[in-house]
Amino acid sequence: MHQLATRLEEIMHVDAARRGLLAVRAGSKSAEPLCAGHLLGAAQRLMNAGRVAIVTGFFVPRGDVSAAETDGPLGAIVLAAILRSIGIETFLVTDSLCAAAIRVAGEIAGVEARSIIQAPDDVDADWIDEFFDRLVPRLTDLVSIERVGPSHTLESMQAQHRDGEAPRAEFEQLTEAANRGCTFNMRGHVLDSYSAPLYRLFENAPASRTIRTIGIGDGGNEIGMGTIPWEVIVDRIGSDPGARIACRVATDWNIIAGTSNWGAQALAITTSLLADRPELIEQWSSERQRDALQRLVSDGPCVDGITGKQEATVDGLSFEDFISAWNQMAYVSLGGA
Repeated sequence: MHQLATRLEEIMHVDAARRGLLAVRAGSKSAEPLCAGHLLGAAQRLMNAGRVAIVTGFFVPRGDVSAAETDGPLGAIVLAAILRSIGIETFLVTDSLCAAAIRVAGEIAGVEARSIIQAPDDVDADWIDEFFDRLVPRLTDLVSIERVGPSHTLESMQAQHRDGEAPRAEFEQLTEAANRGCTFNMRGHVLDSYSAPLYRLFENAPASRTIRTIGIGDGGNEIGMGTIPWEVIVDRIGSDPGARIACRVATDWNIIAGTSNWGAQALAITTSLLADRPELIEQWSSERQRDALQRLVSDGPCVDGITGKQEATVDGLSFEDFISAWNQMAYVSLGGA
């Protein structure tokens, strides 16, 4: 299983959208694959999960319409549907601006309306208590798929695990104090007014409940990327805007992919195989996923996060280019060479 999971990581690590996080630039200080082995670790954890909440929805305030992007909801559909099929109760969580799209995602995945949770615009301590005590009691696992998280403060950067000393001088030089702790898109624009702080669920999950966390992202600004030292993200994607956007929120496992949907798909495939349910992979054919994506676009609505267009594409990739990674992962997982 370890060898297969490694192969799935190789497939999902294609940097098709050219974000840079998965590429090693000339002169890069960090040539090793980031978060190697986290895919298998996360899937093994989900096999022991009792109740899972998937947090997703990245709002794009521009383009054809202002809407959630297509990267995230489609991966959430596949992962949620497969988790439910192996007997794991699954919730979908988002904010008001992405709620319509995630309700559509829930319908496609077969998630009951009562298990789709819309957070308030201000996710404060009282709502966090309500979430863990009443909305999703006995939660065991939190999964984030393409959900923006806050950038580093000096304190969070220095607290990260790394070999050697924290690069304080470089951090202070490359970041503006006023923008530390803000959420950003890949262009370096602040998104705080377009994104409820759902990352607080990950930062404030009650330690007494031993809730484990999984982050899935593709650009460095998503929940989970705090697992990677700030300077490594800067080295991979460049100081502008890398230094500004790198997310501080760490997770127990951090899955990095060329698109976040690929990371969620790979996690769904790996979990299916661990559960000895390979037929679940076959059920999510490329045709079925095309239909799901088209419905997200038309009914959500959803837009491509890079182009801003209301069309069935993901991160600027045509559907054919996007789904090729799923087809490859499914092929090798079901016995292909």
